Amino acid sequence: MLNLSLPEARVSSNGGLDAGVSQVGMLRRLLSFVLLSALLCGAQAPRVPLATFSGAVHGVSDKQITIETSEGNLVDFDINHNTKILRGKKPIKASDLENGDVVTIDARQQMVKFLIAVVITAQQKP
Repeated sequence: MLNLSLPEARVSSNGGLDAGVSQVGMLRRLLSFVLLSALLCGAQAPRVPLATFSGAVHGVSDKQITIETSEGNLVDFDINHNTKILRGKKPIKASDLENGDVVTIDARQQMVKFLIAVVITAQQKP
């Protein structure tokens, strides 16, 4: 039979609790702190490095951009309210991009199959 009871609290001659009881309480507090810390750290999404893609704009809307890479592949990216769109260093809107514009896109993957554009940088027009 397994005994899971805690040691009884015993008062020492100087009025304090016996050392065995205080160690159990301290161990419980430490374990609670470690578990809470692990939960808080686990709640944050791990930071994955951004992937960089380059190509020519094949299609663009306010919510999505498709580029054609140099290998001829079409790659779709979602555009959200956090996406920064630049021409050189100047902020622009998605509607300012045109088919054929050469762009570099820094993106992160979301839910295994979606690429979210974090920064879209279009080359300066000649």
